[in-house]
Amino acid sequence: MMFVLATGMRGGARAGLLAMLGVVFSEIVQIAVVAVGLSALFAEVPVVALLPQLVDHGMGDIPLQFAVLGAIFVAFEVLVDGTVGLASGRIGGWLSRRRRARQGLDAGSGTVMVALAVAHPGGQGVLVQRSATRMRKRPKEWPLFLLQSFTEGL
Repeated sequence: MMFVLATGMRGGARAGLLAMLGVVFSEIVQIAVVAVGLSALFAEVPVVALLPQLVDHGMGDIPLQFAVLGAIFVAFEVLVDGTVGLASGRIGGWLSRRRRARQGLDAGSGTVMVALAVAHPGGQGVLVQRSATRMRKRPKEWPLFLLQSFTEGL
């Protein structure tokens, strides 16, 4: 959803809808992979973790159950992300006319990214984990350091 929102805000409603279609296509591929039993390939994807729990082996025809559940999931994905894609074009237009609002959104987004980098799920944050000593030595390179630390943690 965040990808669709960001794309729509930058490129307008059409770009947001195209991003939604890309996300929907990836979900369809992931659902198909799970339906044939290769879910370990996408173990950390929410839909892959959720769908197998909803399948009832006692009801028979497991691939059909995956297809129906997957179709429902994709329909909701189109509805929600499509709405976000359309609305994000309007939000992007509004933000393009309001410099302070855009700056506030940029600052908030940057803060969230830094917080995610610091709170990396590996126990200690990426900043602490990777090299706090580099931070102390070269504070002028802090933005580049954050970007490198965040990408190394992925």
